[in-house]
Amino acid sequence: MELNNTPQHKSFLWHLDFEPFTWHTFYGEQCPPFITEENKEAWKRYLIKVIKKHMKAEVMNTPEFRDIELQIREDKLLRIKWDEQRKRSMEKQRYRAKMERPRINYIPKGLSVDYEEEYSKYLMQEVSFEPRDNDDFMAQLRLLERWHKKSIPQILEKNRPDAAYAIAMALCKHIPLLINRDDIQELIGEYKRRIGKLIFDSYQALVEAVKAWNHEEKCQEVCRYIKETARQFPNHRGMKKKLMDLMPETPFEGGPMAVTREPNDIEKSLL
Repeated sequence: MELNNTPQHKSFLWHLDFEPFTWHTFYGEQCPPFITEENKEAWKRYLIKVIKKHMKAEVMNTPEFRDIELQIREDKLLRIKWDEQRKRSMEKQRYRAKMERPRINYIPKGLSVDYEEEYSKYLMQEVSFEPRDNDDFMAQLRLLERWHKKSIPQILEKNRPDAAYAIAMALCKHIPLLINRDDIQELIGEYKRRIGKLIFDSYQALVEAVKAWNHEEKCQEVCRYIKETARQFPNHRGMKKKLMDLMPETPFEGGPMAVTREPNDIEKSLL
């Protein structure tokens, strides 16, 4: 307890007490089992007497006291460091929140909604994000990788190859917008190998999605797209051939997998 005697000097009061231990107690050290309801008052008076005996100015010159003072200073510096790290982390999270993150298995509702257009809204945020350092750029890449690593597989598990196809096609179309940006060419070069994997995995996800859909018309569309765009990655040796090799060699048999779209709220009201 603080007692303010004058504007220039602060005096302090201290007291010692024993409180019952509960799970809602947020302060104090737990007493050893030999301190009981019957003897806690005796212990209190004894400890007060001991503390008064040792509360002298010369104690501050002892090695034990100085060690404690040093520990307190170190603890304070550590708390300051942790607070600064926490503030920086929160600020980074707020900055990166410019890139929205839909659910991993997100599928837009609507009987006539353009899936590719809907997913492109998120992808455009990701490829146009302005990283301030390597950590920001890695967060940007992880969000792009998240589409082919997690979203597309989970959406295929929901038997929605049409939505998976739309994600993969939008992803393939947006990657060049990232790697051709003049303002981040140094980062693009530094993470060239990882970006190369992102390119290949995205095209591979596109082919796997159209295979799962068993949609011959869309397959021909994919093949045309690969032929037209495989050459746009000259900085990645052998990428053109790798992408061309992904194209299905034989036509699909049977018709496309049937998919059922979920109407949005407006469409439900009209049904």
